[in-house]
Amino acid sequence: MASENVYVIIYPNGEISHTAEGITFVCDDPLWIMIPPQTSLQELKNLILMHTGMFGKKEIRKLTYRIIGSIYSLELCLNLQDIGGSSSSSNNVEGARNVGAADFVSARDISRAPSPSFNAFVPREQSVGIRGARPAPFTHFGVNMVLDAAIADTSDEDDIEDFSDGEAEAVLETQPLHENDVPATRVEPEGGGVSSSTPEHYLSLNLGAMHSSNAEDGPSSYPLSGEMKLEIGLKFPNRETARLAVKNYNIRRSAEYKVVESDQTRYVCRCKQFGDQCRWMVQVAKTRSSRFWEIRKYKGPHSCLASSMSQDHAQLDRNVICQHIFPMVHADATICVKVLQGSVESAYGYKVSYKKVWHAKQKAIARIYGDWDESYDQLRRYLNALQAFVPGTIVDLETRPYYVGNRLDRESVMFHQVFWSFPSCVEAFRHCKPLVSVDGTHLYGKYAGTLLMGIAQDGNNNILPVAFALVERENTDLWYFFLTNLRRHVATRPGVLLISDRHAAIKAALEREGCGWEHNVYCVRHIASNFATSFKSKEAKRHLVNAAYSKTQEQSQYYLELISSEDPITSPQMMEWIRGLEPPKCLQHLDEGRRYGHMTTNLSECINSVLKGTRNLPVCAIVKSTYHRLNELFVLKGRQAQAQIASGQVFSQFLQKAILANREGIPQMLVTSYDRNTTIFTVDEIAAIGVQSRFRVNLQYHRCDCGFFQALHYPCAHALAACAYARLDGQQYVDLVYRVESVFRVYEREFQPMPDEEMWPP
Repeated sequence: MASENVYVIIYPNGEISHTAEGITFVCDDPLWIMIPPQTSLQELKNLILMHTGMFGKKEIRKLTYRIIGSIYSLELCLNLQDIGGSSSSSNNVEGARNVGAADFVSARDISRAPSPSFNAFVPREQSVGIRGARPAPFTHFGVNMVLDAAIADTSDEDDIEDFSDGEAEAVLETQPLHENDVPATRVEPEGGGVSSSTPEHYLSLNLGAMHSSNAEDGPSSYPLSGEMKLEIGLKFPNRETARLAVKNYNIRRSAEYKVVESDQTRYVCRCKQFGDQCRWMVQVAKTRSSRFWEIRKYKGPHSCLASSMSQDHAQLDRNVICQHIFPMVHADATICVKVLQGSVESAYGYKVSYKKVWHAKQKAIARIYGDWDESYDQLRRYLNALQAFVPGTIVDLETRPYYVGNRLDRESVMFHQVFWSFPSCVEAFRHCKPLVSVDGTHLYGKYAGTLLMGIAQDGNNNILPVAFALVERENTDLWYFFLTNLRRHVATRPGVLLISDRHAAIKAALEREGCGWEHNVYCVRHIASNFATSFKSKEAKRHLVNAAYSKTQEQSQYYLELISSEDPITSPQMMEWIRGLEPPKCLQHLDEGRRYGHMTTNLSECINSVLKGTRNLPVCAIVKSTYHRLNELFVLKGRQAQAQIASGQVFSQFLQKAILANREGIPQMLVTSYDRNTTIFTVDEIAAIGVQSRFRVNLQYHRCDCGFFQALHYPCAHALAACAYARLDGQQYVDLVYRVESVFRVYEREFQPMPDEEMWPP
């Protein structure tokens, strides 16, 4: 058999980006092609130029490659220039060491159906009234799905042509691809807490190699991509693989066939033009040992005049596409559909629809992380296991009565919503800053839904998700459910500040009795976005943001006056809009130092750094992903803090940099003491242009007229100048949260490894 073709992803005029995840290539329109493994460098360049439409017009000036394993096999970042340019490309090839996963930007998803978590039913046995208690197991979990017409589910099973009156139509069964077709890569993380069977994506986006090892007496290693042929004696591990092989063979020859017979022992196909024009047929049957499927009869190749004018092929269905894109989705569940479309087109020569590739991607995700519908069954059992093997795990699972028409089904209930938090997160929050930001993000998988999150920050400005909820959408009841659980179980310290957007549902939930949040403020990013929607002035938006971030009333008022004087027509409307914002919840100088300088919810940062890709997964996989991702984060950050303590560091790296920057201005300051206890001072700051500003400093109450001391909870430049004048140690005025010891305590409680699924409660 010929070697399998090599996947190559090309970045024309791309850039090399050095990110926290390693070296990646970036360009606006990446291109996928497949090449034979024997392709020479010059042939490769010619292929690239032909696929980019630049053959004879441009030449490759520089080509940088990155070998990333057997999934894509190769990434190429290249620069194109007009033919005859000064630089020769013959030897201008360099390598970039692969140290991380490629980062793809998700394309806009097509419309999705409501999540079955809100239409599905589960047995009522031991599952009613579950609130704050360990959930009882689901013994069955059915789903009533109402799919959107735009993505209505249609079977990929072959239609069977009835060639004879006496031959009954076979009833096909849909079988999953054999689990050994593309085995999952074993992941051995540095830290504990992860089962060896954990999918890579739960830990990190890793483009590791995946090889399918076949036994010596097993089926042939049939390539499902590239040039291929059918022949008598060719074996397959199961019927599904045989079907895919027949489909691939015909797709690549622009030929179509009909299924004559298909059951548990035989699979027979004929050309659509079978007869005088073409005698092509294939018969695949199960071997006597019932271990494999084997081609018993074959008449080929096609002798008909196959038409290749169509943009699509009848047999290029979701099963075929799923098999092709599976390694890519396994490596990165966030890979956008448009990139997958390009790969399918390069491999098969047909431009398939976005919808078809989107469905194929969901099928691939289901193979990796579990069936989308069954995931709700698995969720109950996984939550059971968490509470059994990770004591202290908080779970609040709510269900609803299930009706069949107007009749109450007493044997079943509907799964409604779930809140969860891990004991390590609960303990961590006690050593974080006394604030938590909340926000929601839509799920991007097969079904609609919303993931709500509570996000904390340690003394090194690292973000840390501490609580989660899966709900149908953002409304008052669901936000109340999340916020009360967050306050009751995680953010239990007195005086904790809640940062959120001005969503009407959040405001209504906070006003309900029993919600428990005494202090709440708004995210400036959301305020600025809403302001820009109402008013098109970028300058006014900038002034509004500056007014919100200002740490003194004088500075804030200065920027607000700029808005009021910008335009005689729109400025009054802008100021009226701003006055309706509840200034104490929007302006930093009015927050009594509770924000610690944090003005946004940090949702995007949390998604990109900790929970990237989880929104594309089934619900149980989302919960699993939060557990494994946070374990990885705790191991990493805990080691870093432990190393800093061992090296003798007292304060976090963030605090050290801030203090160093504040000390730079001390030589330009004149300090005057105003009490014998050396706690009250005036500090005159002399600017380079000779302008002098005076600030009052009170070390006892941690205050300065500049506003930074009380807002950020560590000494500002003026406070440090006063300490230097009085020969006081400025470290005593730093909030304890910034100490390395406090940062270490955030990550001190480790996650526990989950046992094999066979050991979980039923």
